[in-house]
Amino acid sequence: MAQEESRRALLIATDTDPHRLAAKSTVAKSTSVLDAYSDPCGWMGNAPSPHQASFASYEKVLASDLRGLYQRTKAWIEGRGKQSSIILLDSIQPFLNRSAADTIELLVQVSRLLQDHTRLLVLFHHDLPTPIASSSKPSISATLQHLSDAIITLPPPPAPSTSVIAGYVADEPFRYIHVEANQWDKAQNCTVEWVRRSGKVIFDKCLVQVKNGRLHVMHLPEQKVVEEEVSRSDTPEGMSNLSFNLSLTDEQRKAKENLILPYTKVIGNRQDEVNVNEKKQDVSFFYEPDAADDFDEEDPDDDLTI
Repeated sequence: MAQEESRRALLIATDTDPHRLAAKSTVAKSTSVLDAYSDPCGWMGNAPSPHQASFASYEKVLASDLRGLYQRTKAWIEGRGKQSSIILLDSIQPFLNRSAADTIELLVQVSRLLQDHTRLLVLFHHDLPTPIASSSKPSISATLQHLSDAIITLPPPPAPSTSVIAGYVADEPFRYIHVEANQWDKAQNCTVEWVRRSGKVIFDKCLVQVKNGRLHVMHLPEQKVVEEEVSRSDTPEGMSNLSFNLSLTDEQRKAKENLILPYTKVIGNRQDEVNVNEKKQDVSFFYEPDAADDFDEEDPDDDLTI
């Protein structure tokens, strides 16, 4: 949110009560509010808000009137001129539940109105159900990532067990229920994906923590990989720690080269020799069939006609 008078903010409230900002006068005085949270269906009429005077401007809008919401946002952007400003949509889910196509069209039209000094911040909950993607209706998450210049991802905090929060151990049929704490005061990992106009994508990691109403951000520098020089050795790998010697002396190497192995041909100026005395003998095999043999004297192919 804006914390300086020179920076203005427009809050489109759909999931958070904007009156919670009334206690922070430095933020509320520079914030304009389009309230779609207090009376999203228009049942309360034009009842005044008790904290209306705390903001720079305050107006109730219907969550289903996306066209009117666009016209008011356009008028607010044009009224700021070249002043640094930010537009915050605290949750896009109520609009997606009514019409995903109209919601995406609203974001595209508002993005076309933005200039270098104006930013649009949209909160999307991955853990809430969205319309099912199909060939004609792409994924909402993929569409938002395609339209965004920067994607900030905050993983959900670990869910404590029900016994820690409620003070009792759930029965076996209810073990699937996990209760998450609404307040998380510990530092949380955050991943930022920057998409440049040239198409280059840059990733940044940091730790975020909300403490005493203030947002603390600590960047995590990337650790450089130091390549260590590997010392090269003439000794083959695995040969240095052997308990026996595999090297040969000159005499052993000479004896190895002059050794003629059986059934091995010697290549040189001499003729091929074999170090085995072969005796040529004529061998004949005789077989006499007995009663156990299935001997058929008839030709099995006699009944075939060619």
